[in-house]
Amino acid sequence: MSKPSLFALLWSEEHHHYELHISGQFHAHFGQKDESLWQSWLHKQTSLISFSFQGRAGRLRVVKEARLRGGEYWYAYSTHGRKARKRYLGQIDRLSFTHLEEVALGIAVTKTPPPSSQEPLLAVPNASRARRNGSHIPLLETRLTPPRFSSAFIAREHLQKALDAVQEYRLLLLSAPAGSGKTRLLSAWAAHAPNAIAWLSLDASDNDPARFWTSIIRALRRSSANLANVGSIAQAMLQAPQPPAFSTILTTLINDFVALPREAVLILDDYHVINDQAIHESLLFFVDALPDNLHLVLSSRIDPELPLPRWRVRGQMTEVRDHDLRLTREETATFLGQIMGLALSDTDMGTLFQRTGGWIAGLQLAALSLRKQKDHSAFVQTLSGSHRYLLDYMQQEILADLPLALHDFLLQTAILSRLSASLCQAVTDAPTLRVSQEMLETVERANLFLIPLDDDRQWYRFHDLFREGLLARLRATHPTLISRLHIRAARWYEGQGETREAIVHALAASDFPYAALLMERVVEEVWLHGESQTLYRWIMELPDPVVRDHAHLVLNAALYLLNTAASTVEAQRTSVRAQVEQIAMRVENVFRQHGNATQPSEEASFLKSRLRLLREWSVSLEAIMAGDVKRLRLSTQNMPTVDSEDEVIWQLIPLSNHFILHYIFLREGGVLVPRLLEMKQRASQEGNHYAIIKVTQWLALAAFEAGLLRQAYQECLAAQILLQHIKGYAILAGYFSACQGDVLYQWNRLSEGIALQQRIIQEAAAWQKIDVEITGDLCLAEHTLAERDLVSAHQALQKAEHLIQQEHLDALFATQFTAVRVRYWLATGDIAAASEWATRVVFHPENWDPNRKREFLMLVRVYCAQHQYARAVETLERFRVHFDRPGDFLATSAFLAIAAVALQHEGKYEQSRVVLARLLLMTEPEGFIRVYLEEGEPMRRMLEEFIETATLTGSLAEETLQEISFPYISTLLAAFEGEKNRLALSESARTGRSTQGAMNEKHPASSGLIEPLTPREQEVLQLLAEGASNQSIANRLVISLTTAKKHVSSLLVKLAAENRTHAVARARELSLL
Repeated sequence: MSKPSLFALLWSEEHHHYELHISGQFHAHFGQKDESLWQSWLHKQTSLISFSFQGRAGRLRVVKEARLRGGEYWYAYSTHGRKARKRYLGQIDRLSFTHLEEVALGIAVTKTPPPSSQEPLLAVPNASRARRNGSHIPLLETRLTPPRFSSAFIAREHLQKALDAVQEYRLLLLSAPAGSGKTRLLSAWAAHAPNAIAWLSLDASDNDPARFWTSIIRALRRSSANLANVGSIAQAMLQAPQPPAFSTILTTLINDFVALPREAVLILDDYHVINDQAIHESLLFFVDALPDNLHLVLSSRIDPELPLPRWRVRGQMTEVRDHDLRLTREETATFLGQIMGLALSDTDMGTLFQRTGGWIAGLQLAALSLRKQKDHSAFVQTLSGSHRYLLDYMQQEILADLPLALHDFLLQTAILSRLSASLCQAVTDAPTLRVSQEMLETVERANLFLIPLDDDRQWYRFHDLFREGLLARLRATHPTLISRLHIRAARWYEGQGETREAIVHALAASDFPYAALLMERVVEEVWLHGESQTLYRWIMELPDPVVRDHAHLVLNAALYLLNTAASTVEAQRTSVRAQVEQIAMRVENVFRQHGNATQPSEEASFLKSRLRLLREWSVSLEAIMAGDVKRLRLSTQNMPTVDSEDEVIWQLIPLSNHFILHYIFLREGGVLVPRLLEMKQRASQEGNHYAIIKVTQWLALAAFEAGLLRQAYQECLAAQILLQHIKGYAILAGYFSACQGDVLYQWNRLSEGIALQQRIIQEAAAWQKIDVEITGDLCLAEHTLAERDLVSAHQALQKAEHLIQQEHLDALFATQFTAVRVRYWLATGDIAAASEWATRVVFHPENWDPNRKREFLMLVRVYCAQHQYARAVETLERFRVHFDRPGDFLATSAFLAIAAVALQHEGKYEQSRVVLARLLLMTEPEGFIRVYLEEGEPMRRMLEEFIETATLTGSLAEETLQEISFPYISTLLAAFEGEKNRLALSESARTGRSTQGAMNEKHPASSGLIEPLTPREQEVLQLLAEGASNQSIANRLVISLTTAKKHVSSLLVKLAAENRTHAVARARELSLL
């Protein structure tokens, strides 16, 4: 536990200044304008290494630390429970009051700010009162239901029928200017539609593809119980830090509808707010692929950027337009007389109809104005001009006669896209919640274009056209008030935990420092939810001075943005890289313009190092996608050193390059295990979920390649437990399952492995993870070959080949597929096919490709199958240097197993014995079994001979023999017995003969047991036949190791067996297996 700091800087709420305490005693105070005095004091304290800071935003422990590359820098620590968070501060000149408050706010573990009597930084007007009154509901929910319009409106049956026609088309476009009644019409139709209706009211924040489609999935799920689980996989894909291409995500979403019996209609209201080209392109893909039971309605002020002519020609869309929505003369008379309660002469009504052209919003505004006019005819005659003119004129007429309090309420709340009593209270600074609620009710009763968004009348919104007019009037009459109103809204949202909404209002207020502080709190969260484009837009709105002061935030955002490019298609990668370079250039230009005047040279050097790291990683990603090892090596070498004190997310950049280089290209990922373990510990300490999961994924794969089977298996289990508790990473589960399957194969737990591989394939197909699906098919082929299920193996191979060719993934899977296919030929006895392949394949030691190790080993196996053992031995010796290397335990062990058998056949018994001894010493600690079984009967005989000749003098040193575990050899021999049993099962299945009968012919049933086996002993016996060790039996049956040993001992006694191998043989004699 760290000692308390001798020095403490504390904010005094009572006196509104900072107080410096030394050894618990007051020493001095500093006002907010006394930065120079504070800096002067700091510079005089040459021996100062730490101090405590308790500001308005939170508390920190500020510590000076030395960097590896030289120089001393200050860091901030914040502890909550057992978790500590660390942030870089910079050199001593950066320890300003403002910067300390910013960092305290950015890493605060609680979102509830301390009370303050000042507005400037943290005050949240009435936020706590809002929570107590229970008025806070998730904002998105109000966008997922049609607005609740008054039922008092004219019936427009012909338009209802036009909307009914959507069931015959993929798309219905409702395109008309503002105020035409689009939303009202759709809301009325949706209330009586026979199909499930999914509704989404769009706004400007939806200009992020991930947010857009996530909202659509939520709308679909909310529409019907039948759709409650639709899009679950697509949503997880969208919220992944590295989401797949949108075509993949949307294909998954669309596939969820194919089997659904009921039709559904998706309504997207206000689509004109969408200007993101990626969303237009993804919606185009979606419409083109829509199944027959899903239809789309787009409501927009303008025609969207979609191929409407093509869909018209193909008969795939229908339309309702402006002229369809305008009221007829008869409808106008009904609306004005019955709905608005006006008694107009036929002439005045006709004139009003002519002047407005049946435009609903214009008629409603005119009616509101006419209620206050004594001479209706004179007023009607004054109306002329465009819709915009009519709107401005009539809105001015309406607002002019309102009570001042109501007038101000309308203008001030016009900055809000959604309104509640609590939010309005905060923005207007009303004395009580009731006052705001009464205002909202008054506005609704007065028909002033306020639309309820829920049945409880808690949330509302203004009609867009009316709100636009109010905003224009607010800008004209009270321009200086707008910023203050947005700040109040931002603080209210911040208090509710709606940080993203708070950022929108902070940016609208041009309070960019405050917006940057809020961004620092959610930058990682926004990225983890896949909303990288939202992040980009936020950063680009920040002016240069804020970019300079928050350069770490800006570069972190660029890093997160580039991270999304790692798994996207080429077009998206190019776009993201351009955006990242744009951000980097902004940071670079800001520091170039200001030079050293505002930043210490060390700080500028640090940021320059991060820029260089970011750019080199961008180059690396392209090299990886192109398979350019030379370029990847060069880029990795050019990367600047990353200090261990830096944030883990930055430390992952060079580590990811090293992992891909060693694991994928050099096939020696095992050498990275120590480094990955260290990085996992750092990531855990920092609490960064992305870093923890990513490093665990690399660690599991590296541990498996290093032959650390138990560690690889445990890392996979731990990761899958973590994946269940955090969102956004389910897409990675398949990789961990695949690694588990590889471990099970090495342990010869084939039935478990086959079940797991089948599940992996099914889930990968659902997730559209083609690489995982192909890997699962190839692994399933290997598992089923080991079980001698040649039909299933052939089917898995065919499917893998089809996917590889279909997706053009030959470069990625060619060598692995070839190795499994040759194994299949050998298993089926098709030596001719294997031999023909062997004549075509060529390997050169000087041009060695590590990725072809498995293919090379299969070539040697073909030589052995051809009885060309001398050629096999000679080939192995020529390439030994490439296999006898650290980092690829699996290839080394397989190499040694084949070499031992080939040397034995060549009559080089002593050499074979030495190689086998080395193999046993290597594989025993982790319980490898399959590496022996794959060499078949020759390996079984060698193991038996090894035990029989263990005491004979020979080439093995005494100490080597003492290190070898002979119980392990017995376990291997028992596994061979199990393999023999599987062969018998396979043969009986092929001939149609009863396996039990066949075995009874050889070994008549005997009742020679001392006493019957218990059910648990029968389970243990079955595991013994599979070659399981005592520890494995304990793990599989969830019993202690001691209990497992007792069961094995009891079996030996009851079967009158000398050892485990003998016990299995006796059990077969007695037809117990």
